Amino acid sequence: MSGAIADAMAGIGHCSRCRMFSEHELCSICAASGRDAGQLCIVESPADVMAVEDATGFRGMYFVLMGHLSPLDGVGPEELGLAMLEQRIRDETITELIIATNPTVEGDATAHYLADMAARNKVPASRIAHGVPLGGELEYVDGGTLSHAFYGRRPVD
Repeated sequence: MSGAIADAMAGIGHCSRCRMFSEHELCSICAASGRDAGQLCIVESPADVMAVEDATGFRGMYFVLMGHLSPLDGVGPEELGLAMLEQRIRDETITELIIATNPTVEGDATAHYLADMAARNKVPASRIAHGVPLGGELEYVDGGTLSHAFYGRRPVD
């Protein structure tokens, strides 16, 4: 059993374009035709890619950070491949950078870094919304989540 796991792990690498796990140079998403190459969604992990793919109709491309900025843990821009991301932003026609980092202190710091990178390269950036879960009742939502949702409110369509 452990030999089979070791063999499987030996065949897995990272996509040369988005850093997703892949058995080939390009993952199935980067290799797929018909995706919107102008929309680039930045996530922290391969699991985040799968969550977005499963829950949304997003048809753009991804870049997987494999973590978040955490200076105390020795994780800086180099470890996240941010030079590779910035080169991709410069080389490709990106119309929107969608920042989908987690709503944590580290995720927020990473999002700010990414937003600055987008601004330097004159690419519009957006951040996924955070707040009250669908079907949630306000009296049961924790204060931090409710505060974030309240101050992140937007006009009603």
